[in-house]
Amino acid sequence: MSAAAGDARQSVSGSGAAEPRPGEKPQPRPEERSGPRPGEKSQARPGEKSEPRSGERYEGKVSVGMAVGQEARAEGAAGREVSSGASAAPPGAVEPPVRGVLATLAHDRWVHVMLGLLVLLAAGSYVLPLVADLDYARQSSAVLQGPSASHWFGTDEFGRDNAVRVLVGARSSLQVAFGAALFAMVAGVVIGLVAGYFRGPADAVAMRVLDVLLALPEVVLALVIIAVLGNSGLNLVIAIGVAFVPVFARVTRAGVLALREQDFVVASRAMGARSPDTMARTVLPNVLGPIVVQFVITAAVAVVVSAALGFLGLGPEPPTPSWGAMMQTAKSYLYQNPWYGVAPGIALIVTVLCLDRLGARVRIALGVEHSGAGRGGRR
Repeated sequence: MSAAAGDARQSVSGSGAAEPRPGEKPQPRPEERSGPRPGEKSQARPGEKSEPRSGERYEGKVSVGMAVGQEARAEGAAGREVSSGASAAPPGAVEPPVRGVLATLAHDRWVHVMLGLLVLLAAGSYVLPLVADLDYARQSSAVLQGPSASHWFGTDEFGRDNAVRVLVGARSSLQVAFGAALFAMVAGVVIGLVAGYFRGPADAVAMRVLDVLLALPEVVLALVIIAVLGNSGLNLVIAIGVAFVPVFARVTRAGVLALREQDFVVASRAMGARSPDTMARTVLPNVLGPIVVQFVITAAVAVVVSAALGFLGLGPEPPTPSWGAMMQTAKSYLYQNPWYGVAPGIALIVTVLCLDRLGARVRIALGVEHSGAGRGGRR
């Protein structure tokens, strides 16, 4: 009996658990105790956060630090590639910023409206008179008539349809405006690139000549040039374009001065690149944003200057219509037909507003700061 009791006590003691006495709480077995054993990771219960030990926290910090360091090194390498002028895109590919600007403009409803009006006006000036067999020089007995179903904007002193003449007048106005803006952009960008890149006496002489041109109003300067070259469509484009060359030259020169000492430009020169190549391939692409904005705004101003010169009797020869010439003639018949000068005036206002607002939208999309310098900046 006593031997059996001793064997039972030995089996209980060997199992590591003691029988609780009355009134005592049972002691948990070693395998039931909380906390991990040495060398084991703690198992978190559902809904609880496991607290890492000091060694685990140190290892986690090291791994996070290594990841951050690798990311920083990758960003530094990408920045060095951009600053050195290297491009991962193949030649001729459109860079992501350009795609972003185009996407921004493509989703702008006002850009759609303004471009639609300009395209409609330009296409109508070329296509509609041919398709509808409308002759802007055809005369009739309905002289100085008001708007009607057959003549939407009335007729002039010879019975010619004002609506057709306004459409055909848009052709010459847009041709002169965009031709003058293109001429001014090409000449001004070349002068600004050379003056800003080389500096020295060439820069000083070019800037003083441009200051003289800026001191003259564009209409007066255009009148002087036309008086020397003669009255023709090409000379009108050149005269208006010369008046806006200083604006493009100053905009380009300002951008070149800000970039000529940058690391990627200095690296291009150190690698043996010729100055024309550096200016055309490295510097010019980085200053195109303000140039594009200035081109659109200059086209808007050139439309007004072209109409002013037409009002003074310069421009296409009669009977070819132009908005300025139509408004000048309508001044003499203001009491007989007040609608005579309204049609070309509305067309002029709509065209200038569309170009001006389009330039503002392009400026916002490109992130170009608005500068008040130059003829285009006064607007």
